[in-house]
Amino acid sequence: MAFKQHTGKGMVPDDSSSMAAQWEAVWADCEQNLEDLEQSTTWALLQSHLPQGGRILEAGCGTGQWVRLLASKGYNAYGIDFSERTVRASKTKWPDLELVVGDLRSMPYQDGFFDGVMSLGAVEHDVQGPSAALAEMYRVLRSGGILFCTVPCHNIARHLGAFALKDWARRNRWLRRLKGYNYDSVFWQYLWTPREYAQILTNSGFEVIRLVPLELRKSLLTPPQSFKARIIRCIQKHYPWFTPHMIAGICRKP
Repeated sequence: MAFKQHTGKGMVPDDSSSMAAQWEAVWADCEQNLEDLEQSTTWALLQSHLPQGGRILEAGCGTGQWVRLLASKGYNAYGIDFSERTVRASKTKWPDLELVVGDLRSMPYQDGFFDGVMSLGAVEHDVQGPSAALAEMYRVLRSGGILFCTVPCHNIARHLGAFALKDWARRNRWLRRLKGYNYDSVFWQYLWTPREYAQILTNSGFEVIRLVPLELRKSLLTPPQSFKARIIRCIQKHYPWFTPHMIAGICRKP
């Protein structure tokens, strides 16, 4: 069963209608240099699996950084995101990028239009679950097309209980009032174990090629030479699913 994570800290109601505003605030401070993206594990995986020069969609593209990188490497790159303000700002900066505002659960593309679809940390934020978005990704992919989709990992360390306790505290009304928060917490995202995520992808019609653990949280490895960081790196080397922040699902549409 998926782990459901909640959020909500301030004194103003925080509901699903403000999700875009939350992401706009995050994106305002996270513009990445394309050279940094090229050094990432994610880019190495994308290059290994996306058809070179193919028509590729990033579903949930945010500021369009990955769309820019794909376009610079010869891909026919497209991006779609629900934040009109973010897409408009990116189109102003890079008017040649193929970016549109839209819902991942109902995308404005023809059946089988893309050779590949990538989505990085997007489908987990739908309280109804990822099935509707994955069904659309399946629809717009051609037969034999590749899906590269990442979601948060309910890893072994999180199973130990501290993560669940923290989320319980965030949702507890008495504790919230004690801290001065005068409204309920709200859903933020789902987290899945690798086995759960593989089943979701299979149920959506995809053939799972591989699952890859991604992105250790930087806070776990700070400072890098600390005893805690050394222990975590040692555990991670022998048990890759112990602490990854994300799972990359690499799939094929039959």
